[in-house]
Amino acid sequence: MEYIENTDLVKKMFALSENDVKLLDHAGALPLEGALCDVFLVVLCINGKAWFRLEDKVFEMKQWDVFFCKPNTFVENAMASIDFERRIFLMSPALFESILLVNDNVLDAGFFLIENPIVGLDEKEARQLLQNFEFLRSKLSLPKTAHRKEIINLLLQLMVYEFLDCIKPKLQLHDYSYSSSKQLFRRFMELVNDNTPLHRDVKFYADRLCITSKYLSAVCHKYVNKPASEVINGCAVSHLKRMLRTTDKSVKEIAFEAGFDNLSFFGKYVRRWLGMSPREYRMQQGK
Repeated sequence: MEYIENTDLVKKMFALSENDVKLLDHAGALPLEGALCDVFLVVLCINGKAWFRLEDKVFEMKQWDVFFCKPNTFVENAMASIDFERRIFLMSPALFESILLVNDNVLDAGFFLIENPIVGLDEKEARQLLQNFEFLRSKLSLPKTAHRKEIINLLLQLMVYEFLDCIKPKLQLHDYSYSSSKQLFRRFMELVNDNTPLHRDVKFYADRLCITSKYLSAVCHKYVNKPASEVINGCAVSHLKRMLRTTDKSVKEIAFEAGFDNLSFFGKYVRRWLGMSPREYRMQQGK
């Protein structure tokens, strides 16, 4: 665990070990063309503004906004005003899961943050978060002691739970009772995000969750108003668009990596979901 000041975010955000947490001030220079974030990332905007793209949406941050980014998220086209000042908090997924008690409130917050990655805080809430940041930084800077790890973990729990309390009134969800279907949906999304190449067959995931394909689609309808097939294809298409947009790999290479053995079928799949061929999409994005 360490605190890093005036360093490069893109280089450091990939250097976390499974037991690491890092805090950064004024980290890295913008613009940022693109980076795959494989950790939990929280950015507090203290001053100025910033703009960036997640998948197909462009977001804007302003003073006292918090940006939450889950692992395996691709951030593109990051730009900022000259006076942009921020604090950045990074935590490995393993550490996050080890210190956080996953209950239904946490799942509700997670579902909310996936759809709303930027949350506006008032100044009091933001300064409380900043105060916790500075307190944790002071502890990370101290020499190692016998219980340093336990102290840091408790402080991390404090920061996470206070942040969850800040956003709880902003949640647009009202059912906080325990629900096994929420756990099931969470596990389904983990399987979809972890499978490379991505399987596009609903039965593949239903079998691993020990449920029927029909029930899996019903659960998806409950939380995202889409059948499981659309959730899977949405993730697949997002991945393909990113590959076509941000890599120099050939269409054939991308098709193979995505699990398509037939290039003709790959072309038809892309045309069905994007309304154009892979090459046409790449040319359009280039323009």
